[in-house]
Amino acid sequence: MIMEGENEISKQELDFFLKGNISLANTGDPKPFKWLDDRGWKDAKRLAELGGTWKNLLDDIKDNEKTWKRWQDLEAPESEPNLPCGYSQKLTEFQKLLLIRIFRTDRVVNAIKLFIMV
Repeated sequence: MIMEGENEISKQELDFFLKGNISLANTGDPKPFKWLDDRGWKDAKRLAELGGTWKNLLDDIKDNEKTWKRWQDLEAPESEPNLPCGYSQKLTEFQKLLLIRIFRTDRVVNAIKLFIMV
């Protein structure tokens, strides 16, 4: 709430982090890779709809499968300083949580702990 009040995070991104893609509609755009979680792909599509920093997210994922897979497969991707496709330089620390939410929901709690410590 403090960060939102100081305009350090957007309301849309906070809502996404808390809820993900709550749409019941099926967009018909199937996930591009078997290893990618269905819910994660649905969330990635919703995040891309926010535009701005996220506008190329879907293409970045589709065009760089090996890089994203390698990052997702890390034991603790939330601790990795280098995100795929240059997202380390594009994202705030909070926005990095959104990627963790898409690719590794099992690591969100640890990512939040790291976020708070920073």
